[in-house]
Amino acid sequence: GGVVIDTPGMRGLALHNAREGFAEAFADVESLAEKCRFADCAHENEPGCAVKSAVQQGRLSAMRYHNYQKIYHTLPGRR
Repeated sequence: GGVVIDTPGMRGLALHNAREGFAEAFADVESLAEKCRFADCAHENEPGCAVKSAVQQGRLSAMRYHNYQKIYHTLPGRR
């Protein structure tokens, strides 16, 4: 069940106050992120990134990481 709404003039859709739900949905990734070398790690190219390391070692699926990144970049006020 879904709904498609055509709203002329609307240019974007954002998630508001979604940080808590995001953290719950990706608790495994958030737990790994706490082990990153830098507190403001974006989990992209930073050295010492525990999240990227987990993907490379097969402890976190690449698809899950991709979904995390895709949603993370839409969150207002991210780290």
